[in-house]
Amino acid sequence: MKSTSPLVDYRYYRVCLFLIVLIACNKQYAPKADPVQQNIIHLTGNSRAYAEWKFTDIQFDQSSQPLNPAFAGYRIAYHLNGSFTDSDGLQGLWLMVSKDSLKHKITNNPNGVNATHGYRITYLTATEMGLSYLANGQKVTAAYTIVK
Repeated sequence: MKSTSPLVDYRYYRVCLFLIVLIACNKQYAPKADPVQQNIIHLTGNSRAYAEWKFTDIQFDQSSQPLNPAFAGYRIAYHLNGSFTDSDGLQGLWLMVSKDSLKHKITNNPNGVNATHGYRITYLTATEMGLSYLANGQKVTAAYTIVK
C-alpha cells in the first residue's frame, strides 16, 4: 500500500478550502440593479415589447378629485424602442432622464408643435405608477395601473 505525503494532503485541502470560499463568496455577490434601468423595465412592462398603463386617479395640489369620465378610459403605452402612444391618438418619444424624471416629446401634435413635457415619477412598480407635473401653477399627480 502506498502512503501519501502529509505535504500533498495539506496542499489538496488548501486548494479545496480556497475553492469552497471562492464559490461561497461568488454566490453571495448580487449586483445592485441600476435604479434608472429598473424603472425602464417597469415602465415598459418588465421586458415585454411594451406596457400599457391605465389612468386611475388624479389629484390637484394634494386634494383628490372625482375621476372625470372623460379621463376614465385614458391609456398610454410605453414601448421598448423609446416611443409611446396614447388613447387620444398622440405619439411621441419618451426618455427616462433619471430614476425619478420622465420626459415625453409629442411628435404628431395636431397643431404642428412637437411639445415636450416633463414628469416627476412619484412611484413606479411593476403594476403601479404615479406621475406629477405642474399645470397652470398647480401640482397635478396622476396615478396609473398596468393593463394585463
